[in-house]
Amino acid sequence: MNVAKPNFTITPFIDRRKIKLCRECKHFDSGKSKCTQFGRMNLVSGEIEHVDALICREYDMYCGNTARYHVDKDEPPDLKQ
Repeated sequence: MNVAKPNFTITPFIDRRKIKLCRECKHFDSGKSKCTQFGRMNLVSGEIEHVDALICREYDMYCGNTARYHVDKDEPPDLKQ
């Protein structure tokens, strides 16, 4: 009897509490799934074109897997003068 093998890999339990999610960051634009921390100016229209949030998390030159620039939405603003 042939039993079909699953076509996915089972990984150990991931503790979600230790992972910073973009949706919990103040720089995340949920309507467009973009990160407002990174972008460039369109030299024709003058509009800021933000980077896709998934791209930001995949590359260390942006936030990377460690969410280097993550700021909690509920964190009070930095009032240093």
